[in-house]
Amino acid sequence: MYPPQGAGARVGVRKLSELIIDVDKDWRGYRIINVGAPIDDTCVPRARAGDILSGVFSVDRIPDLPRSKISDLFTAPFWGNIPDKPSTFPPSPHGHDASEITTGVLSLDRVPVIPSGKIADGAIVTAKVADGAITTAKLADLNVTAAKLADGAVTTAKIADSAITTAKIANLAVTRAKLEYPTENVSFAYLAAIDKVVFCSLNVYSYLVLARSSFADKAVFGAVQVNSYPTMVGRLVNGTNYYACTYLPQAGTSDHFLDKTVNGTPTTLGYEAIDIDRSGRGLMISCSGSSIKSMRFELPAPRDPLSLPSPNYTIAATDTTFASGYFGYRPLSDMYPHGGCTPDSVYLKPPASEVPRAVAIIEVEAVGDGSPESPFRPLLSETLVEVSELRNAPDFLKLEKRKYDVLKAKGFTEEEMKISLGYVPQHQVNLDSVSWGAFEFSDRSPTNIVVITSDNPYSPGAIDRQIELAQKKGLKALRAPRDYGEAVSQYNELKRDFKHWLAGKDNYAYQTLGLEIFDLFQNVDFYYGELIEHKTHYDQLKAVPEQELRRRLEELEERLRRVEVLAEERDRHLSKLREVVRRGW
Repeated sequence: MYPPQGAGARVGVRKLSELIIDVDKDWRGYRIINVGAPIDDTCVPRARAGDILSGVFSVDRIPDLPRSKISDLFTAPFWGNIPDKPSTFPPSPHGHDASEITTGVLSLDRVPVIPSGKIADGAIVTAKVADGAITTAKLADLNVTAAKLADGAVTTAKIADSAITTAKIANLAVTRAKLEYPTENVSFAYLAAIDKVVFCSLNVYSYLVLARSSFADKAVFGAVQVNSYPTMVGRLVNGTNYYACTYLPQAGTSDHFLDKTVNGTPTTLGYEAIDIDRSGRGLMISCSGSSIKSMRFELPAPRDPLSLPSPNYTIAATDTTFASGYFGYRPLSDMYPHGGCTPDSVYLKPPASEVPRAVAIIEVEAVGDGSPESPFRPLLSETLVEVSELRNAPDFLKLEKRKYDVLKAKGFTEEEMKISLGYVPQHQVNLDSVSWGAFEFSDRSPTNIVVITSDNPYSPGAIDRQIELAQKKGLKALRAPRDYGEAVSQYNELKRDFKHWLAGKDNYAYQTLGLEIFDLFQNVDFYYGELIEHKTHYDQLKAVPEQELRRRLEELEERLRRVEVLAEERDRHLSKLREVVRRGW
């Protein structure tokens, strides 16, 4: 062992095996560090400050220094040592050009009142005002005009307190011309009072009273006296182009009609198998998309025209001749005082959706010469019998039969009866008459499709007799579809033979199944087709006021969102509707 242990020990060893070497210490007991090996703080030798010539101390090795130890900054005078300072204190007043302010947002206190002439783009939008509202206090001339709003329209949503008053309109006057007038559940008496009606000649005998604007989807209801001239009209383009519904008491078990007139040529679109008397009742024409309807209302008790009951019967047809037009009625006249109606009994209303479900669909031949006496219509089976042969004939028919027999006994011809009475008293009924509505009826097509919805009131089995007639002629006769899938399948089969059809599968589903959801679908298809897809009647729809079209499209979207069945079809029609709104017209 080294060094030797014990007093008097000698340096040296007797034998090599007695030598013990400590490789970590030198002969004085100090640690030995290999050259190039890392060292820790305990291995750093003591050194004078003058011997430290390079490197940087860590901050924790520097002690806190008093101000007195820094000779060139804080010992007075030190003002000259501060860089970029004003030459005097406090500094003299000075300013900055607006171009030097390139970032940040000025507070409202820094922005002066800006007159409209200072706004380069001529538009103030709410996004440029801190609290999101444009009020008169924020405008120098205290007038909010369309020219000051980005989209050029002043609406209540753009006025801070949600009210448009005369003070907020530039010329300080609110006139009827500046306001949208009510177009649903409003009487024609009111429309006349606010100067929102127009007139149109119908023929040499009568004229029409119409709401001033053109509409696409609307209805007109009236409490009417029966007459042979059109009572309610819809989508009227002019006096020779329109849809109309009427009562015609002497028609012979088809007294409730739905017609269209194109360039003065009438076509029957449907009728109800019924005989009616000449007493008053309700009648409504309704147009929605490509669905045209006539509705009969019996009014045995007082009824509120704003909350009508379900109709007693509806004739539903599908037709794409007219996309928009005027809606109105034929008023009472001196020549025919028992027909038409008065403005206080007629109301402009929203379209109705209720239609009867189909019983059968048959193919029919087209007949008629297009005259008022012989309009274009389907050829259906007829079995005429005298009223006196009926066991269940109503009393008013028995009276009409007696009138006819008396006049006939006196030698009157039917033409002379019509001249004397204005009509020929009904003396026969049709035992094969059925209620039906046409699907895209065209006088240019040798055959057409009609949808039958009810049987004969006197002789059940008339529907079967109409089917048998079609089959004997080699024409199509189909039972009504049970669901949407069957309706679409039938439509696709029929469309191969009726290529002129513009109406689609949802029109067919609506008319045959009678469900409101398909009215929504076909209505969306109508707008999508007319405004985006084929644009057949684009100019007609352009005649409808902007706010009316937007309101109708918004209503359809709201109703579609509530639909809980056929989700895929619902979503597809919602997408089509939103595309129409997005693209505009």
